[in-house]
Amino acid sequence: MTTSFSWFVRGHLIESIQTNVAATFLAMTCVVLIPTLFLGSAGKLRWNRRSLEKQAIVFLSIFILLALIQWSVRFAGIS
Repeated sequence: MTTSFSWFVRGHLIESIQTNVAATFLAMTCVVLIPTLFLGSAGKLRWNRRSLEKQAIVFLSIFILLALIQWSVRFAGIS
């Protein structure tokens, strides 16, 4: 994951995806999530707690699914 994050931070998205798809998805989510959380903590954004819970469940489901698919492909030896 750290290698994928370092490629992503440097703007090498293809290398990041080739290294770890799930980590690239997580890094892209953090790019959006960090400023949103700062604005929310400053009181500039208002959101519903239930909608945040649903979004978190969707995000975690996608992340886990990507990670499982990637590891299945690696264990199967498919390049």
